Amino acid sequence: MVPRVKVLKFVTAFAVGGTERQFVHVTRGLDRSRFDIQIGCFRRSGPFLNEISALDIPISEYPTTSFYSYEAVRAQLRLAQTIRRERVQLVHAYGSYPNLFTVPAARLARNCVSIASLRDLGLFSGGNKLKGAAQKLAFSFADCVLANSNAARNWLLNQGVKQERVHVIPNGINVARFSPAPDDCDFPIRREFNIDPKAPLVTLVCRTDRNKGLEGFMDVVPIVANRFPDVRFMLVGGSPCNPCYEIDIRNLAARRNLNNRLIFTGERSDVPAVLQESTLSVLPSLSESFSNSLLESMAAGLPVVATNVGGNPEIVQDGETGLLVPPRDPAAMADAIIRVLEAPEMAKRFGVAGRERVMKHFSLETVIRRTSELYMMLLERRGFVRNYVHDLQVI
Repeated sequence: MVPRVKVLKFVTAFAVGGTERQFVHVTRGLDRSRFDIQIGCFRRSGPFLNEISALDIPISEYPTTSFYSYEAVRAQLRLAQTIRRERVQLVHAYGSYPNLFTVPAARLARNCVSIASLRDLGLFSGGNKLKGAAQKLAFSFADCVLANSNAARNWLLNQGVKQERVHVIPNGINVARFSPAPDDCDFPIRREFNIDPKAPLVTLVCRTDRNKGLEGFMDVVPIVANRFPDVRFMLVGGSPCNPCYEIDIRNLAARRNLNNRLIFTGERSDVPAVLQESTLSVLPSLSESFSNSLLESMAAGLPVVATNVGGNPEIVQDGETGLLVPPRDPAAMADAIIRVLEAPEMAKRFGVAGRERVMKHFSLETVIRRTSELYMMLLERRGFVRNYVHDLQVI
């Protein structure tokens, strides 16, 4: 019997977010007859914890409140000891803080492949030089840096990371969870929020985060409403890491007298149902690596309007599956939304083409297969898995 490869996957916590969702889905999908998986985290908490716990995979917590503390060093040493004791062969860090924590620990443990990741270009848009320098140091120690978009890959190359160490695996979703609205839809979401079934519903599914361009979007709402008086906007998502900002956005909408137009739902577990009852999906991000919400909206058969930043143009084909507009340009975004709402046939064509694109290129099965192949390639390169070469060819 061929021994399984020992893999440790590390994430900050199990909060609701794109990175955490990909972490859960890929971990669940990896072949357990091939990979012996364990999980590390800073905080054993969050809505996704139950899903991970149900997989019966060991979870170890390494509480760390600051990387500039003796506590952090002790936790890293404990992780390095675990890697050495358990003979972990590959460590995969999901996100900037896991990069800083796990890659040096894997290097200290020795005889272990380490994967750092770049999944959020917004982390480096604030001009924090110390944060950028720390990430580049982690990238330099890692055997591989995994990006989720070509935009993230190009950023890494511009920072001097060697091309042969950068790999790209775009996000993927479970397409089966999303589908266009059935003909007999009785609009439970619209009833819940007292929205006319015939009114245009423009939906944003995203964290209430500064990089999502929500302040500028407040200028979009009245422009579209002037053309479509019955239009409603719905913001689905919260801000678990920065609840004060969510309060600020809600207060801004109230000051702009948008509460009769813009509905804040907070986090919801029924996003597929929300998308089914929506007319159009928008994403006004100022920075984006690779958006799960765009994939989900397109899988639900919706036309999309998004800013032309980061990995968005790798998902949305302008004029074929939706429309791309410049960031920080409310007039351009409002005009694109109006164009789609005024042309139902074009909107339908965008929706059909978008769903086909996601099914073909961004399925969860593709992400799991490519992640497995990457693991095996890196392990083979280090001489750990010569006996797996034949299996790798038939994944």
